Amino acid sequence: MDTPGSDDFDGKKREVNAYVKYSGVGIQMFGIIFLGIWGGMKLSSYLGLEKPYLTMIFALISIILSMINAYRQVTKK
Repeated sequence: MDTPGSDDFDGKKREVNAYVKYSGVGIQMFGIIFLGIWGGMKLSSYLGLEKPYLTMIFALISIILSMINAYRQVTKK
């Protein structure tokens, strides 16, 4: 049984769900990139490299992986 205003509630609920979904994607992107950079820094330091080549490589890989993850989540129905 539909009550007056139930369409309003459903619309607002869908809107909130979209905000939660997309903010979660952003937080996941941040986490993936942060872990990639942090891991690259630790590995570069552990191996005693003078230049942070591994940090740059891990940062690039983590950015690519976070973009792929975001694309998959946004296009998923």
